[in-house]
Amino acid sequence: MSEEVASAPAPVADPQAVRQPAETVRSIQYLAVREVARWVQAHAADRQCATVFYVTPALSLHVFIPPQRSRACC
Repeated sequence: MSEEVASAPAPVADPQAVRQPAETVRSIQYLAVREVARWVQAHAADRQCATVFYVTPALSLHVFIPPQRSRACC
């Protein structure tokens, strides 16, 4: 009987369990970036700036304020 126990394959980790934390973190990051994007959009609208922003696949937020509007926005 001890031979059976010794030759039993090691349990395989559930791949879903491994991915879950990373997906959760990415979802939280996405929501945070989206909230920042909403704030930027609202702030630009308040100051009548033509602000363009986009979110990269790596969840970086890039904001562009055209030079002709930058003085009015600051």
